[in-house]
Amino acid sequence: MKKTLLILIVFSQTIRAQVNVFDRTYFSYEIEDGLAKNQFGPSAAATMYSLQGDYLNAVFLSEIDVSWGMDTVDMSQCIFTSAYDRILKYASKHQVVIISEAHLKPQHRIFAKKLLVGLKELGFEYLGMETLSSLNNDNDLLDTLIHKRGFPLNSQITGGYTLEPKMGDLVRQALANGYKLFAYEYTQPIKGVDRDQIQAENVIRFLKKIGSKKMVIVCGFHHVIEGGMKKRGTQRWMANIIKDSLGIDPLTIYQDNFTEKFISEEHNVLNKGGITEVSVCVDDKSNIIKWRQEVDIEVIHPKTKFVNGRPDWLKENPDYKEVDIPVDSITMEFPMIISAYIASEYDKGVPLDRVELKSKYVLKPLILSSGDYVIELKNLDELKTFNITVK
Repeated sequence: MKKTLLILIVFSQTIRAQVNVFDRTYFSYEIEDGLAKNQFGPSAAATMYSLQGDYLNAVFLSEIDVSWGMDTVDMSQCIFTSAYDRILKYASKHQVVIISEAHLKPQHRIFAKKLLVGLKELGFEYLGMETLSSLNNDNDLLDTLIHKRGFPLNSQITGGYTLEPKMGDLVRQALANGYKLFAYEYTQPIKGVDRDQIQAENVIRFLKKIGSKKMVIVCGFHHVIEGGMKKRGTQRWMANIIKDSLGIDPLTIYQDNFTEKFISEEHNVLNKGGITEVSVCVDDKSNIIKWRQEVDIEVIHPKTKFVNGRPDWLKENPDYKEVDIPVDSITMEFPMIISAYIASEYDKGVPLDRVELKSKYVLKPLILSSGDYVIELKNLDELKTFNITVK
């Protein structure tokens, strides 16, 4: 019996290892089938859903709990104010700003993208991203032409999470604002060295290279922890290692503790209805309240409202509009994945939006800003395109 169990476990792991979630955009029925057959786990499936624009199915499969006791913190005395303005005021005093995101929550990327605009005006020049591809734990990008081209490739050459439309647009807008990108993720394991240690050493090497110039880092989840909270055993988190090694104080920003939860418990402040914009909690002197030593700033995101099946935060500003797909004139079979590419980037770039349509009776609009687009319709057998202009 023990031998049989061992064989089954090894076989299952072998199958899962063959699935690359970033290989292409998967249809929902493929994801459901893969989960049922144990070809991959919930985390991989969640990423697949995220890449095809299905926020709800993604977050229902994978998320982390509210961390370091923030689920019970008393916020009754909080004054909620715009996170954007307050963070920029604090950032002006720092050389390094580290912004954490939950990989399945594109609203975090939308807010980080907005922050990058203001940070550039404060003199921040460099942007390091966990998602950017490199070789041999190097800062140099695998996508060597990205600064010249001005947008991310719809390929893992640029990165993995950059294939998600809002992360792709974060990179696009960072380049448009003049940021110089660098990689820091570990791409080659080092025996006996933890991932966060390798990440931190890569960032430290780059910081020493640029001297006193300012950088922003966009990382995932707990890599942003600068306090003494251990990862496991004696292992430490990336931001903590950077802080102790260089004697600098990064401004650390965490977004997930006060973003809606679907699997675990969320803080009750999110259910009181008073949060209508991305916010921070300040005291009566307008100082951001710091509850714990893990990070400097806890960002509070409004709960998502769905309009015609799409999250409301996709309309980042008044320039974004709903664009209906003329399904009655489409002769292709459903389901299909609809992608909206900036016209000048088509066949190379990451789409600005993407959605799966399972039938002509369950429709969801694209959410696009003004401009020229190539709309791509794709099922398992066919691919068609047409051009539109959003005004």
